[in-house]
Amino acid sequence: MSVANLNKEVLRFTLKFKQEVLQDVLANVTEETGSPYYVHINEQLNKISEEIKNFEKSYRASLSQKGPRGTKQKTKSLVPRPMSAYNKFIKQTLPKIKKDLPDMDNKSRMSKASEIWKKLSPSEKEEYSKLEF
Repeated sequence: MSVANLNKEVLRFTLKFKQEVLQDVLANVTEETGSPYYVHINEQLNKISEEIKNFEKSYRASLSQKGPRGTKQKTKSLVPRPMSAYNKFIKQTLPKIKKDLPDMDNKSRMSKASEIWKKLSPSEKEEYSKLEF
């Protein structure tokens, strides 16, 4: 859950709690015992009920702002994260392994490439981080 959604949930909880407290107080204060309090509490209760309705409408609307097939819409200004040294190594090594061992399945090729990566020295791994793709 994102921080924004967490904040919205806290706000929703707070509004619901205020509503419950006012309902409890209203149950204990009758029109006869405290007329000005009764009117004020009733007004506050109506106000909070409206706030809850408006909040839930806007909250549902914000949750439904998704792209096709339920995925969140991506902003076009995002810069893709650069490839790691391991990813560059895999991109360069997998075609060689496929050429050398054509009968091997993809899972085995990845395992083989991973084994080769683990055997490389840190300086050799550093060379892959400097490569441009």
